Amino acid sequence: MFNFAKWSIHFISSEYRPLDFRTYYLAGEAYQAGMNPWDEKASEQIWQSYDSCTTGEWKTGIGIPHAAVVYSPQFIWFFKPFNAFEFTSSKWLQFGLNIIFLFGICYLISKLNPLLKLHQIAIALAAFRGTWFALDNGQPIIAVSFIILLALYCSREKEKPLLSGLLLGIIGFKFTLLIPIVIWLLLNRRYKTIVMIILTGLSLNLPIIIFHKAYLYTWIDNMDRMWMYINSGETNGLSIINCNAIANIVKVDVSVLKPLSSVIYLSSFAYIFIKLKLKKIAYHEALFLLALTEICFGQHLMYDLLLLISIFAITDFKQNIWITWPLILALTFPIGSLAEKINFPELNYVLPFALLAYWIYVQSTLPPSKYKEIKNPS
Repeated sequence: MFNFAKWSIHFISSEYRPLDFRTYYLAGEAYQAGMNPWDEKASEQIWQSYDSCTTGEWKTGIGIPHAAVVYSPQFIWFFKPFNAFEFTSSKWLQFGLNIIFLFGICYLISKLNPLLKLHQIAIALAAFRGTWFALDNGQPIIAVSFIILLALYCSREKEKPLLSGLLLGIIGFKFTLLIPIVIWLLLNRRYKTIVMIILTGLSLNLPIIIFHKAYLYTWIDNMDRMWMYINSGETNGLSIINCNAIANIVKVDVSVLKPLSSVIYLSSFAYIFIKLKLKKIAYHEALFLLALTEICFGQHLMYDLLLLISIFAITDFKQNIWITWPLILALTFPIGSLAEKINFPELNYVLPFALLAYWIYVQSTLPPSKYKEIKNPS
């Protein structure tokens, strides 16, 4: 109720400035104009031509760090429908669609886990501060989470592997979120779905890769610059909600952090695979653990936890343990606002620490699955 009231007041009293949506809308406009969509100068040039949109804070903020284009080439097609309208109409169209997608997420979770009631799910999503952060930023994570849940529904409940693969392939521009899903599909031997994901991804990415190869160097450069910024050792608006940036506190050198992070990341997936093969966990538990590992050790921001919460709900992963409560408080309490009020940004590290502690506890104490005797895990 507090978060709902707080953010409702924010939306009513403030101009709606969805930074992430603007970033990819302008990139799409740049591509249509024959310019490099990953080049911040191209986006800046287009933005400056919008007289009605260059007032106040909107005059700045294009490019690294907070408005850099880092998605893979197929994002062009995902955002292309919005480029059919002028910016102001498009941003409100996306806002309305995100509200619809949130209701869709609630509905799909209730279908995938009938033990949960719609109002319980809606309250949980409204309590998560990342939901509102995503809405305010115009983040595609809401649409992506809805599409992933819809794909899982098509795969698990309707036995439509090709449709599931098509849906997952469409949102491949946020490929890090697809990693745990693809691994889970692989473990479940859902090869048709995986093949469809690959074919869809290739068909959406290859045209840009083939005809605009030079653009890709800018994309890679953007990702490298973003990595350096997040792991610069400074407390900034991106590092404070990323688990890798915990290393900033202990002052791990960036050159050491990247390979170290990769080793931990891959070892974690291998550990889950071994536990699954030894029948220590069930397939539905593996899905949640894979998603938790990806969010914990991959390169993500707070609103990406929306997908983790959704997967937690549909897998019925019951862990009535004390370590859950610090994580729940970190997910719901307005830590960011408090940190800003008292001018102590390091307070935001509570979330990655709570997430890491939860991952360690769950991995080390997960009991043998009650469902290991089921021959067909799907």
